[in-house]
Amino acid sequence: MTILPVRLWPAALTALGLAAAGLAFQSPAKPKSQAKNPGWTLVVSGDTDGYLSPCGCTSPMTGGIRRRGTAVRDIARHSRVVLIDTGELGGEPGRQGEMKAETMAQSLTNLDAAAINVTAKDARLGKGSLMSVARLAEGRVVSSSLPNGAVEGVRSTVERGPFVIAGISDGIGESLAAPSVPDSVAVESLLRTAKEKRGAAVLMLDGSRAEAVAMAKRYPALRAIVYHLNGWPPDRPEHVGKVWLLTPGERGKSVVSVRFDGRSFDGYSVKRLGPQFLDDATIQRYYSAYLRRVDRANLLEQIPRVPSPAFAGSASCAACHVTASHVWEKSGHSHALATLEKQGHGRDPDCVSCHVTGLTSERGFRSRVETPNLAFVGCESCHGPAAAHVADPKGNRLAHLGQAVCTTCHTPDQSPGFNFVSYWQKISHK
Repeated sequence: MTILPVRLWPAALTALGLAAAGLAFQSPAKPKSQAKNPGWTLVVSGDTDGYLSPCGCTSPMTGGIRRRGTAVRDIARHSRVVLIDTGELGGEPGRQGEMKAETMAQSLTNLDAAAINVTAKDARLGKGSLMSVARLAEGRVVSSSLPNGAVEGVRSTVERGPFVIAGISDGIGESLAAPSVPDSVAVESLLRTAKEKRGAAVLMLDGSRAEAVAMAKRYPALRAIVYHLNGWPPDRPEHVGKVWLLTPGERGKSVVSVRFDGRSFDGYSVKRLGPQFLDDATIQRYYSAYLRRVDRANLLEQIPRVPSPAFAGSASCAACHVTASHVWEKSGHSHALATLEKQGHGRDPDCVSCHVTGLTSERGFRSRVETPNLAFVGCESCHGPAAAHVADPKGNRLAHLGQAVCTTCHTPDQSPGFNFVSYWQKISHK
């Protein structure tokens, strides 16, 4: 019997978890034959921040790794693609964040990404998680901010096609209990390697546009710098001298591409990942396996809860509020959880709180079996626990509400087309 070294336990456990989810490892899909010498296209994705799926209840929902897969493969049909990803794979620390990061690593490997940057958020998932991601990514994870060998499987640079690619992020060494390489040392090393290999130096920067501009001015020999941006990528290309500035924008909602002829970039393009991009079948399998892992880990039961008064359930309100009850029954709120379940997210902690009543309350929703009277967005989702009001309506009046109660769930990210005035007309009641 062979006993694995302790340092390999995280990766081995991950493999067992993925196998239990029913997902076999697959080699990267190779693009179909292309026209002779079509040139190269640098494709930039990333800043996923844990948003593996389009999130929201109003159209158009944008983003998601399944649509990203379709967009990348479409580009690869017409050009030799070098895909790089800016990182921020899993979002917030925790078991679900680790699962997301691993799913992202699998998906990007299947898309034959050249490089995946390690950001400060990725590092906060922990060294064990990063090792699992690096193993799943098969040599694609890069960080020039870490010394060689600091984290098994993480490389300083990656070479693909005409590009030499590196990534930097301040402070990740501290999160990983490893020394950090100064940015200046990392960038100068990248430029030396690019010169030796006669390649174009591409730097993924875990930083803002202002930091990218400063870096471009300091290192004009770089060919491209990729940075973070809250919002959509610019519609037109930006550059400082000959250094191109590229960003995929926020939360994996877009991919950006530029053509490269061996000397210069052109053909800047932004693809917003709206519903015109169908889900990629292979990435869908990875995503479905991720949802099964979330379910089996019982993450929904682990959500922190706080004390609250007792809930009554919307049926208890109907006796007095007949008209309001009829309005609610015809609204999307009355079947909000069912809608989520059809999408496979009925056990996803990221989503369920805005589709049931009182998830974060000790007396709120638990499951359809335990709390069927709270398995929807009910009256008490907005008005608060009402058992005392039902028992004594005059003695325990509920507060009048305004727009603020709606925007706890209908945020710009989750409901990009939400307009309080028009939406209130659909559910107006007294």
